[in-house]
Amino acid sequence: MSAGYAAIALPGIYSGYRQLRDPHGKAIEMPRLIPQLLPFCQAGREIAIFFDQDSKPSTIKNVRRAIERTGHLLGSQGCKVSVARWASEFKGIDDFIASQGVEALLGIERISLDAYKIENFSAITPDLKINERYISQSLEVPESAKIIGIKAPKGTGKTEWIAAKIAPLLAKGDRVLVLTHRVQLGKELANRFGVNYRSELVKNEDGSLLGYVLCIDSLHGKANPRFNPLDWENTTIIIDECEQVFWHLLNAPTCEKYRAKIIDSLRELLRIAVFTGGKIYLADADLSMNAISYVQSLIGYSVSNYILENTYKTPLKRNLYLFGGNNPSSLIQELEIAVNSGQKVICHTDGQKYKSSYGTRNLEYLFKKKYPNLKILRIDSESVADRTHPAYGCMGNLDQILCQYDLVICSPVIESGVSIDVNHFDAVFAISHGVQTIDSFAQTLARVRADVPRYIWSSGHSPNRIANGSTDLKQLLAGEHFKAKNTIRILQSVGLREIPEFTFLEDGEKYSPSLSLWGKNAVKINLEAKNYRELLMKKLENEGYNITRLDQGDKESIEALKDEIKSASDENYSEHKEAVLNADTISNSEYNSLKEKRELTEGERNQLKRARIERTYGINLTDELITKDDDGWYPQIRLYYFLSVGNEFLTDRDSQKLDDALENGGGKVFKPDVNRSLLSAKIQLLKLLNVEQFFDPEREFTGDDLADWIDRLKNPTIISQIKSILGFSLSMGDTAIGFAQRLLAGFGLRLSYVSHRRRGDGTRQRVYRGADPLADGRGEIFERWIERDRELGNQEIGDIAA
Repeated sequence: MSAGYAAIALPGIYSGYRQLRDPHGKAIEMPRLIPQLLPFCQAGREIAIFFDQDSKPSTIKNVRRAIERTGHLLGSQGCKVSVARWASEFKGIDDFIASQGVEALLGIERISLDAYKIENFSAITPDLKINERYISQSLEVPESAKIIGIKAPKGTGKTEWIAAKIAPLLAKGDRVLVLTHRVQLGKELANRFGVNYRSELVKNEDGSLLGYVLCIDSLHGKANPRFNPLDWENTTIIIDECEQVFWHLLNAPTCEKYRAKIIDSLRELLRIAVFTGGKIYLADADLSMNAISYVQSLIGYSVSNYILENTYKTPLKRNLYLFGGNNPSSLIQELEIAVNSGQKVICHTDGQKYKSSYGTRNLEYLFKKKYPNLKILRIDSESVADRTHPAYGCMGNLDQILCQYDLVICSPVIESGVSIDVNHFDAVFAISHGVQTIDSFAQTLARVRADVPRYIWSSGHSPNRIANGSTDLKQLLAGEHFKAKNTIRILQSVGLREIPEFTFLEDGEKYSPSLSLWGKNAVKINLEAKNYRELLMKKLENEGYNITRLDQGDKESIEALKDEIKSASDENYSEHKEAVLNADTISNSEYNSLKEKRELTEGERNQLKRARIERTYGINLTDELITKDDDGWYPQIRLYYFLSVGNEFLTDRDSQKLDDALENGGGKVFKPDVNRSLLSAKIQLLKLLNVEQFFDPEREFTGDDLADWIDRLKNPTIISQIKSILGFSLSMGDTAIGFAQRLLAGFGLRLSYVSHRRRGDGTRQRVYRGADPLADGRGEIFERWIERDRELGNQEIGDIAA
């Protein structure tokens, strides 16, 4: 108050709210602000939280929890909540003012509550903190440490330090196992650590004698070569970029089939390695206690940790230019200026499909068409795995290959763990639509080590929403538990046989480490999604970038370039569809063989795509069908099929899905995977919401007509079910028509506007007509699906409507 600010003192960190509990300490109502705070809660008013800073880990944890809970309640009243931070040597803000003066208060940083929550996910308590340009290879850790964590900025030598530590082990014949999440990154790490990559074992005389590098997707007994944790006693395990590896393990579709077995295999591997004298290295620029705790929990008993944090920040700030606008056209205009002036440029983008206007394929097509003399290389997951493409095999030899090109266009295949050290590029360009996490995009920007300018465009928000989209861990996990329980109950109620060995992964344990880490990462991603660009800029600023925000420039020229990009994209996509239509028809055995291949030529990809679409829909391939499939038509019509004409097959479909998951998981399933793959709970809820009333194209609707319908849905129980099962929210302010459109979007349908109609009081309301579900041709496909489902029965339903 002496500094001129209105200040509210609380007697304790938890004193800003109350929550009734029963005699056993269990909460029996939602928390609520104390009445004394409510008069200060005005919509739009900023309330900054200045709780004391403490060095004791348990106190730090309690303060974080209190800030998040109090801040959430203040935010729910419409306040703009921020959290203040000051130099750590001052415990309280009064200590800071007494030492630094009132004027210094103006310079104190205040960050949003969401940014504060995200920081807490990345918080770490190091045993040793250093501030060095490179981690000294002479730096030693205690011999007693079993888990060694290294958190250090990009380009400060994390990988090189680990390589130096394991070199003597390899020299005396000890084994090293390196786990990663990308094949191409794995090959790069194999070179840097001096061991073979998994697929190269048969080509090298030493094979797996000294260990090898493998993707965590292959950490199970059915992989080739077969993985057995019992073979890895007294082994040094390295998990570089561990935050991304663990998220890949817990959420990536490529791990889904064997996820339960992979997690069990990882648990056994870590236990065996540590128990027999091995060590575990965890390295990441964004390493958090969550990752370290996960490894500790999988081991199952307490082992000694040692965490090293390098806080180095380059004194020479890199220049970063942020382009505005609703799309990256202004950045592409600057990219054209750069290549026209003879600059060597690398451009990172987050898409690679033909439907992605600013993805790798379409940018390559655009620049090759406009600048035929330019040497251009496209690097994405498809080009590096195509033995006929110049990018094939480039990941282990990037510095030598990249310097041969004027323009290199990359997908997130170059994202983390890759170091581009050659001084070839004059500028780095990057496009983010929010598909990558903020940490991943920041990693991408740092792949080129040279201090050349960065030019980026970023979407304001991210399309990523995990599970029910909640930013509260308890609510998100409660939604997963409810959805899984409800699905199994539905299947059992319609005759699903009891499966005695059926369990959810880690369900028998008091604490489920895998589900907990999945939930924490999901909440972080959901938090980032709301203010993606703002939080990204904050992170990059903290990493030492000098950020300049640029205006969009000449709107007329930008619009002309946008049209040109769209035209080139359409042309490229038309050529792609023509190639798929002209691809050879293949047999079922050839189709299954191609699906399993890791390396495919462009021709083989076209064959595979043609075969997949024909087998999915059961009708002749057409240009229109390719477009619909690429636009995400399949899950939309599948949902309508099982709601309507195919409803009789839904139980068989979900039962088969569950049986397959249990077989692949050794009797266990991971709860989020079950929730994603089974449809029974979603179909049942859609029926209860009476979505079928909107499938009559002869019927008209107004907001007044649907008033009773929407009012019945606006109760806490139904709202909670909608969020948990359908993954989106119904708020008290939603209109009936708006919510109906949201429901219909899941089917690829919408109500169509017809006219206005006057009420009795003279006011007007909009009139809408119901959707015609069969107008887009899905009826023909349903006829084929019904025939197949009846012929094949339960055993192969998953192949038809997966």
